[in-house]
Amino acid sequence: IRDHGVVTTSDLAPGTPLFIVPEHLYITCEDARRILGLTFKFRRHVPDLDQLPYALQLAILVAAERTKGATSRWYPYLNSLPQQPCNIWANTILTDNDGNVDDIDYEAIAHLFPSSLSSEEVLRIWSRVVPEAMRIRRDLTTVASIIKDKIPSLGITKENLFWAYGMVTSRAFGNEDDEFGLAPGIDMMNHRSSSGCPFPVNFQMEFGPATMVSLSRDSLPKCALPSIPDTQYFLQRVKFRGHDRQGDDGNWPCACVLAQDGDDTIALLQNEEAMLSYASTMSPEKSLLNFGFVL
Repeated sequence: IRDHGVVTTSDLAPGTPLFIVPEHLYITCEDARRILGLTFKFRRHVPDLDQLPYALQLAILVAAERTKGATSRWYPYLNSLPQQPCNIWANTILTDNDGNVDDIDYEAIAHLFPSSLSSEEVLRIWSRVVPEAMRIRRDLTTVASIIKDKIPSLGITKENLFWAYGMVTSRAFGNEDDEFGLAPGIDMMNHRSSSGCPFPVNFQMEFGPATMVSLSRDSLPKCALPSIPDTQYFLQRVKFRGHDRQGDDGNWPCACVLAQDGDDTIALLQNEEAMLSYASTMSPEKSLLNFGFVL
């Protein structure tokens, strides 16, 4: 991993899985409600956690876990994340002029946009983003103040919640109608629009001196079928947290990433960066708010 991008340590043939992440290693909204739900429930002037937006639920858990330091089960992952959020609402370009839309130099923000956009288009998008970005800052400040006052045991500060919300909105996968969470490792890959997205697979796991993972062709995206036979991969033994997410058939739901260029799986050379697509469609405004640049 270099500059929070992922590079290969050897040549990889087309169809070689880059990441295989069991779902129970995710940090999800389900975890947030399970761990913190009762802490928020029945507190005066504090909403139930499940009434909050999914991204905020997850950010509160991430902020609380970060305050635990090395005692958090997710410490190795959280400790690997950047120290500063990349989101535009956390960018000093925005905060240095207090969100004044009119007081902005095009040259100061041009690098956040594709070169194909004119200066007029860039400034027009910026003028729409700034009010929403400032609203996010105000809302997070309010939430952090309430939690600090009403639930001080969580140790959450404004700075910590800003950081956690930035990590969640720039790195989480899924949507609010389905599974939503952080997938350790996968979220460190940089964006390229022609690359593929993570996809769900089920792996059959047997426990012994090593963990054997059987990958079925039926679980792969269509682009991978010509190049990948039924294959077995050997992983280092993993200590699983119970069996609550294991399927009735013994399969473990996981997320998988392949090196792709459009619909084709591709080979990667040693020291080549492996990339994925963050989103198929997203407005420039949403992209700036989430990622700090326009896809």
